[in-house]
Amino acid sequence: MIIEHSFIIQQGKASERQLSIEDDSIVEDLKKLTNIIHKNGSKAVMQINHAGSAASKYVTGYEAVGPSSIVNPRKGDMPRELNKKEINSIIKKNMDAALRVKEADSAEKLLSEEKADLIGVGRAIYKDSRWAEKAVKSLI
Repeated sequence: MIIEHSFIIQQGKASERQLSIEDDSIVEDLKKLTNIIHKNGSKAVMQINHAGSAASKYVTGYEAVGPSSIVNPRKGDMPRELNKKEINSIIKKNMDAALRVKEADSAEKLLSEEKADLIGVGRAIYKDSRWAEKAVKSLI
């Protein structure tokens, strides 16, 4: 069972009632949810994310941000471009959130095999700040 995508920080919240994985206060409730899912014979996976340029100031209280100042194709808004320190902070928040999920026993195998999208991307960007640019060029 894939639990809904959950925001890692308020600035990256996608919708008003979106589930949070922002801090340790949610871990005990995640354990309860995971236990119920496991008790019923299923595995649990949690998607963690930062909505980036798709975030709304109405929902988050913050301006939308992204790795570059490119208009969001669905919303038509121009996000503020993140600097490298901010990008590294979001990567760290993704990693922290992944550890919370792992601590709650809901995605241990996924994380240990490095198959979680955001963690994999986070690690790639952390190693090579031009990763996204190279990925786009490889598609052209």
